[in-house]
Amino acid sequence: MSSQASPPGPSPRTLLRLIPGSFSNPAEFLLGLTREYGDLTCLRLGIKNVYLIGSAEYAEDILEKRQEEFSNWISWFIKKAGILEGEGLIATESQGHASRRALVGPSFVRENISKYTGTIISYGLNQRELWAPGQPSDLEKDMGRLTLSIVLKTLFNLDLDTEGKKIGEVINRLMFHYNAVFPPVLLAQPILRHLPQNNVRGLIKELNEVSKIIYGIIDERKKNSEERGDLLSSMMAARSEDEKNPRMTDTQIRDECVSMLLAGHDPMAKALTWTWYLLSQNPEAERSIHDEIDTVLGGRIPGLSDMDKLPYTENVFREAMRLYPPVWMMIRQSLTDLKIGGYETPKGSLFLVSPYILQRDPRYFEDPLSFKPDRWEGWNEKSGLTYFPFGGGRRVCTGEPLSWMQGVLLIALIAQKWSLRLAPGHVVEPKPQITLGTKHGVRMVPQKRDS
Repeated sequence: MSSQASPPGPSPRTLLRLIPGSFSNPAEFLLGLTREYGDLTCLRLGIKNVYLIGSAEYAEDILEKRQEEFSNWISWFIKKAGILEGEGLIATESQGHASRRALVGPSFVRENISKYTGTIISYGLNQRELWAPGQPSDLEKDMGRLTLSIVLKTLFNLDLDTEGKKIGEVINRLMFHYNAVFPPVLLAQPILRHLPQNNVRGLIKELNEVSKIIYGIIDERKKNSEERGDLLSSMMAARSEDEKNPRMTDTQIRDECVSMLLAGHDPMAKALTWTWYLLSQNPEAERSIHDEIDTVLGGRIPGLSDMDKLPYTENVFREAMRLYPPVWMMIRQSLTDLKIGGYETPKGSLFLVSPYILQRDPRYFEDPLSFKPDRWEGWNEKSGLTYFPFGGGRRVCTGEPLSWMQGVLLIALIAQKWSLRLAPGHVVEPKPQITLGTKHGVRMVPQKRDS
């Protein structure tokens, strides 16, 4: 490869001096670097070339147009760290990802996920009855429990409070170790020896435990082939036209179940948490969502047929995920030497693509730091990938349709009964880890609505 000047960026010495200060909020730290250095920032970190993407056009190149030239770096990291035997859609590469997606994807089309509407509504109703007027509650924990309950029911037909209690406890421990093992700063260095080994061991232990539980459920289903109406049943029944691999193996099903437990639970909880926080800080938007819900529903419980009748509610959810995308960072590793933005980059380079950065860029969103659900009325995406909270290309989240349905229905259901106010003196600070959570939770006071 011909030598050429590298993209602009801080010197290694400067970067090392800056990194300790980035621990409090790595998303803002990287956003600041993008604003200082432009659309492509070179971060010189040891033996790896790391490039921070600050342009929607470059993001589209990496995640969509030239996606075959990149691998998912997380899969390399998982295997190198010896964390997980299998893969799942989160980590499966290239053609393997496409064939697995062909088997799993049909389970998430709208006509198939519609059968889970009752589950979402049932658990949403239960959640809104747990609050008491004037009694503060941590919305991040509440939404975590709610979404975990829903994913256990839709995936395994298990109830979190009874037969699903054990797997729920394992998943919560798993998420704790998962966040600790994958450092919040860049995730960009193969310095595995510096990982917190107690958390690596904890992660492996909990993954083994959840695997044991899932294999047990699969074995039980094989002995009793009764249709349960859940996603596990759909996966076990799925067939493809691939004669060599017409159906998923037990290991593949286990992998997908782990992926769905993680991706279908924590990101949704974070998205809902930020939605309630933003509504509490924007009374005009809250009034508008209440007006829409009252007009459309008239006090009745929402259903799937109401989805298209609640455009403002959907735009509130969409705008919350613009400002606070649950999956705030995506990492790709180049499979070949390639040119980005006129610069030559060597094979094996890492590219950091962040919805948090691009969705706050004034080139793509007017007044980007303001919460404006109305901006989505008649919105047309500008050139490049400007809004992608569910990812892009072949790795766009398989469960995206279910996430939209779940988000809109739960927001409508809860906002129908409650207004949620930030507890006096409570400060909400982002805490970007694997997902974009908060440092101290989101403590809110429920207030009953009169309507």
